[in-house]
Amino acid sequence: MNFFGYHSGTPVYVVFDSPGHSSAPLGIGWLCAGVQSLFIYTFTLLLLLKKMEFPLAQKVVYFVMWAVGTYLVNIFRIVSVFLIAMYQGVAAMETFHNFYGELYSITWIIFYLMIIVFSRKLLLRLSPVKDKLQNFLSCRKSDYVISR
Repeated sequence: MNFFGYHSGTPVYVVFDSPGHSSAPLGIGWLCAGVQSLFIYTFTLLLLLKKMEFPLAQKVVYFVMWAVGTYLVNIFRIVSVFLIAMYQGVAAMETFHNFYGELYSITWIIFYLMIIVFSRKLLLRLSPVKDKLQNFLSCRKSDYVISR
């Protein structure tokens, strides 16, 4: 891509350790940005949603929530890496990046699956209430009037 005038390398940002003492260039690569995890998680979610038996509209809502949540978790992870580099130093940032950064994604996966399970249970619990309400609203007033 460089041949065509587009810079295709990793963007590099300079982060200063504890106010102005030293600096370190940090880059955000494809793997660090969460693109790989986004593809893996999307594929996994699509397989999961295919096996679940509920309306397509709900599947679309779950998928959009998944994509937005995964995107936000990846941004939060990148910001965390930069903040740790700025305030704790590059060594702490490398430790966080190499060992603890993935915990954000793992936590999001577990939390999201819990959202699906509990929302399905809530919808199933509210379903009889919804049916009774629809029956009540669809009945005519004369059906409930006691004749003398």
